[in-house]
Amino acid sequence: MSGGLWTMEEGIFRGKKIQFSQEYLNLRQSKQIQALACIGIMIHHVTQQITSYGNNPKGPITVFSYIGFMFTALFFFFSGYGLIYSYLSKEDYLGGFLKKRLPAVLIPFWITNILIVIAQKFLGTDNNDFLSTVKDIVGVTLVNSNGWFVIEIVILYLLFYVIFSVVKNKDVATALLCIMTVLLMVYSLFQGHDPYTNKVHWFRGEWWYNSTICFCFGILYANYKEKIERSFRSFYYIWTLITGLLTLLMICASIYTLDHYGYYRELVHDGIRCAAITLSVQSVSCIVFTTFVLLLNMKLPLKSRVLEYLGSILLTLFLAHGFVVNTLLHDIRVSDLLRYVIIIGVSIALAAVIAPVTNFAVKAVKELLNNSFGTTKTPKANLKKVAIILAVMCGLAVIAIPVIHSVVISKEFSEECAIFKDAQVGDVVKFGHYNTKINNPGKERLTWEVVKRQDDRLCLMCEYGIAGSYYNQHHQEITWEDSDIRKLINSKEFTGSFSGKEADIILQNDGDMLTLLTPEEAEEFFENDEARQIAITDVAARNGVNINTPSKVNNWDMKGYRSSWWWLRGENTTPCITAPIVTVDGTIVMDEKVVNKPGGAIRPVVWILLR
Repeated sequence: MSGGLWTMEEGIFRGKKIQFSQEYLNLRQSKQIQALACIGIMIHHVTQQITSYGNNPKGPITVFSYIGFMFTALFFFFSGYGLIYSYLSKEDYLGGFLKKRLPAVLIPFWITNILIVIAQKFLGTDNNDFLSTVKDIVGVTLVNSNGWFVIEIVILYLLFYVIFSVVKNKDVATALLCIMTVLLMVYSLFQGHDPYTNKVHWFRGEWWYNSTICFCFGILYANYKEKIERSFRSFYYIWTLITGLLTLLMICASIYTLDHYGYYRELVHDGIRCAAITLSVQSVSCIVFTTFVLLLNMKLPLKSRVLEYLGSILLTLFLAHGFVVNTLLHDIRVSDLLRYVIIIGVSIALAAVIAPVTNFAVKAVKELLNNSFGTTKTPKANLKKVAIILAVMCGLAVIAIPVIHSVVISKEFSEECAIFKDAQVGDVVKFGHYNTKINNPGKERLTWEVVKRQDDRLCLMCEYGIAGSYYNQHHQEITWEDSDIRKLINSKEFTGSFSGKEADIILQNDGDMLTLLTPEEAEEFFENDEARQIAITDVAARNGVNINTPSKVNNWDMKGYRSSWWWLRGENTTPCITAPIVTVDGTIVMDEKVVNKPGGAIRPVVWILLR
């Protein structure tokens, strides 16, 4: 059928010619496929949350915890394919390449970063100095963990531009670009992860390389498009059956390698070997899965207005989702199904609001660059547009974010008070926020154990050792009142963990909001030594809190925890050169640690008034 949706090609099956879509791999189809991939990535991230990265299976949906990289592979494929296809089909494509391509990815990236930084400032999860804030906005450090894709794709764009500008032989340039891409993957592989920071840095993490191979696949596909598609059409059902079965097989193989090898072994002798095995399996998985998707689209074109719309806001959706799933709604307490609905719905809604702004800004910047470097027209009008966009964005953020923050804080506080009313000794409750997880930037809900209930008040003690310090910086006899640790736990670092509403119900203890247990209280509140043993948080371990590695290997280490000794409150009458502690085994010792001994865990205590 000529001119319609379908066209007759040379593919034959049982004597009949097979109909293939005329829209195969056009821009409209490519965007819809990527929109589906973006939905898959969102489902992947939510599934990781509800299944603890696959450790707590939730039925068939658990597989999404393992296959997010396969959806990202589609983004890389279409990026590579689009570069070479445009280079071959458009005259002087390299001439305006940087002015068109870079703003299209960097402007949404920067605008999203600005909004996230502003949101985190108002939500109280970002206490960075000015320089760190600038780095977050520009992308030197990634305040949005999904931003890694933008940085990597910009690097690949620049490699493409330089190589194809210098090397005039198309095949040689293609080979060089593929080689450089593989070298980027290898370099990232050897960088490992971010074990000592709660922010994402360049080249760190398997996401920098486990799906990148499909950028090369896209390049080669575009370069040899006619030959590849002739083979696909001639043996369509054979190709589709084989790649479909191989996709299922490679998913199983990828899950197996992740469980038995994986990427997170930088600190053991075979870490690179394990990561390389996993990378090899996942690279094959990406190519097989991408080929299967292409074959399906060759015969079954997508015709969804919803996907078309999502394709038009694709990059903004990808970036906004990173903030929603990892920061904004990370701690919502709802059913699993509702979590999927809320996170995906809020991500799309947020992207729908931001996308018109980013699209307008991209258009204005492109015009500005064209006027500045291509014609004699004045760029002042475009500069004015960009300035207006930034001013409106900041204004909306200043108005909307505090309102959202206030609503969230009020809801949290109401829930806390309701739980406090019925809380009994031994219960674990949430109160305030504090940074405890390296892989979850921001301040997580802080958990406390109820250690005493007295009339209309509760005594809460942190469930874990959340920080560490010496009792006093200098080696000298000191009282609790004059100690540095007392000043520390009543500084902004700790008291800033509570909202204004929460601070209002905290009872002062000799003028302090936070304190430590006395040895007498530590004896009274716990049944035995074992009950006094504690685990420390990831961030506390990173910041130098003592780690008791020789003991409890099976009990603590297999759970990702480490045990430590922790400080108690000393005398307030007679200065002393030592301070009381609870040892790693849970015994109370009065004179073992000198006051300037570093590495002791801090386990704050707070009294609250019931309402």
